[in-house]
Amino acid sequence: MEHLFINTKATNVELTDERMSLIRKRLASITRVLRQAGGSELNVVIRGSSARDGSVMYFVSLKAIGEHENFMAVAAKPHLGLALSAAAHMLRQAMSRGESVTERYASHLTPSQFEAFTLTL
Repeated sequence: MEHLFINTKATNVELTDERMSLIRKRLASITRVLRQAGGSELNVVIRGSSARDGSVMYFVSLKAIGEHENFMAVAAKPHLGLALSAAAHMLRQAMSRGESVTERYASHLTPSQFEAFTLTL
């Protein structure tokens, strides 16, 4: 079985050991599915955004890079664990339906729009 690379990037969120453990736990099912499908990489991008009232909203983008297709999902929730779970659920659905990101979105977006959509740093 090939090794699956998990690349994690964060903006306005400190990636502590506890948060990295949460990320691995919430994405365990996706990594298993991706390995079985011949995938080689999972990109995780997390952004934290603070509101005036002190609350934080977490934006999570997941991009699974498979052997022949790429899949992605995004989610925004007030708790990191919830955002990771929601994005993982959407990614599993996209993979099961075979809705690759290039087929679904890239055809009508400019490169800058596509980059903004995927939350790439």
